Amino acid sequence: MSARRATVVGAGQGGLHLAHGLLGQGWEVTLISDKTPAEYLQMRALSSHTLQERSVELERRAGIDVYDDLYDNRSLGVDFSTTEDGSSVALRFQGDWEAPATAIDTRMKYALLIEAFERRGGKVLYQTASVEDLEELTERGESVFLATGKGGLGKGFTLDEERTVYDRPQRDLMLLLLKGLQPPRPEQQQRITFCFNPEAGEIFWAPNLHKSGEPVHVLLVEARPEGPMDRLGEVSDGASALAMTKELMGEFAAWELDSVRNISLADEDSWLRGAFTPLVRRPVARLDSGRPVFGLGDVLIVVDPCAGQGGNCTAWGVDHLLRGLEQLDGVPDAEWYEQQFDAFWDEEGRYFVEFSNMLIEPPNEVAQAIFGAAQESRPVGDRLTSTFAHPKVLMNYLNAPDGAERFVREAEAGVRAEIPAPGPVA
Repeated sequence: MSARRATVVGAGQGGLHLAHGLLGQGWEVTLISDKTPAEYLQMRALSSHTLQERSVELERRAGIDVYDDLYDNRSLGVDFSTTEDGSSVALRFQGDWEAPATAIDTRMKYALLIEAFERRGGKVLYQTASVEDLEELTERGESVFLATGKGGLGKGFTLDEERTVYDRPQRDLMLLLLKGLQPPRPEQQQRITFCFNPEAGEIFWAPNLHKSGEPVHVLLVEARPEGPMDRLGEVSDGASALAMTKELMGEFAAWELDSVRNISLADEDSWLRGAFTPLVRRPVARLDSGRPVFGLGDVLIVVDPCAGQGGNCTAWGVDHLLRGLEQLDGVPDAEWYEQQFDAFWDEEGRYFVEFSNMLIEPPNEVAQAIFGAAQESRPVGDRLTSTFAHPKVLMNYLNAPDGAERFVREAEAGVRAEIPAPGPVA
């Protein structure tokens, strides 16, 4: 029996995970990347993914093992604060992950994974794919998986209006990779520090590994449009990005200002500005010929980064797809792919979206009660923190009248996130 053939368009988080996983299943795989590994390393900073250990394990199942040889600069948990006036803390809690989370410079990760893919026998085409290329590939009988919307390739995937909450960006964003960020309190070391201001937006940072191999921090500013923090349009280069970071910290997270007094960019290109709309799309696009193209990753599900769930949602979604393909006799068609995506949405995907939306909206009464209890009880803080690795756990409590009471009671009894092991796909 000849090997199944696939082309994966887009060498990012989802595309590289899928390409490696298909190789491991014996597919003949071509990866189309618009950048070489060297070009990835030379470009402007990309969005950063902090992957929970479960997500890292799912990548390892696909044959990805880049993390094991890198310097360990992982995060151990969170330090979470809210403020109403920008200078004093209204609520604060800390908690530990059940296992450390991993974040590395995305430029380095993609470069390493492309090189590893070629070493494993995969074929890489360094070019920008066009719709005409997709037509040619599908005509040859290849399964085409689209992991990028660049060049208008994502336009064929229709918006899922039932599952999409927003019609515009909810935050203006600025990301920096920083040297010299030094949390002043020992208990903050190796933690993701969140500073939430309900009127202005969020500022948070996390341990990261720079492409040079140097331990750094990634810092993200999320400004509410038309709110008091909404001045990122004034940023035009790295120097102004640094100055704006300190300015906003002084106004909206002043208790943490000492952390950023001595910051500098990890490299001259280690900053990024942008905005996007959180959304969900249907998983299959039809070319003019009528042949299908299959979407994955943030072509289909886009979440706000405030909860750190974009990379994790992609990892879980790609793993679900790979387990389905492993059981499939033949190649996927549009109906099968629709069913797979809907199953993932029902089982896990919707909870990544709901969890992320929860942190950019005013919390409901159950969430407020759980967050308040986390301030008073470290076991509650630990359990709340552990749900970042499996959002479904928390979301199943937030919609129940007695959710806060049960969550707190179970946390005090030692219950954590109860992250399931990946199993067979129905």
